[in-house]
Amino acid sequence: MRQNIRIDLISPNELCLLFAANVIVTVSDVSC
Repeated sequence: MRQNIRIDLISPNELCLLFAANVIVTVSDVSC
């Protein structure tokens, strides 16, 4: 049970990090 909850909490965090990374890369490409 606890493992499932931890995975649910980790998944959104990873998605946020991936989204932030994509935004940074996009901004960098536009800047270049």
